[in-house]
Amino acid sequence: MLDHTHCFTEGDLETDIDGVDVDDSRIYGLFPEFMPHLSDNAIIAAIGRLANVTNGDIKAAVESVPPAWGLTQNTRDKWGQMIVARRDKVGATITAALVAQRNLWA
Repeated sequence: MLDHTHCFTEGDLETDIDGVDVDDSRIYGLFPEFMPHLSDNAIIAAIGRLANVTNGDIKAAVESVPPAWGLTQNTRDKWGQMIVARRDKVGATITAALVAQRNLWA
């Protein structure tokens, strides 16, 4: 099981969701050890899979969070919108960013 505690915010999702920067251009988890395993084809394939995640998929995932977690519908809506915006931002920028990063390590 993965702990996704700070996957979206550094604190409480309910109170911090409005402060999430979906335009953050940093690439998280891109360690030098991973660079030899990246190729243009792998990057393009991953972006294709990301593009196939529909707004409906995201909404269903957010709505599947148990009510016991205490999220209001307003927070669920904002969370879904944030994930959609981040999906679109990453899809539009990650290929060029990863190629540039790979060239730094080459």
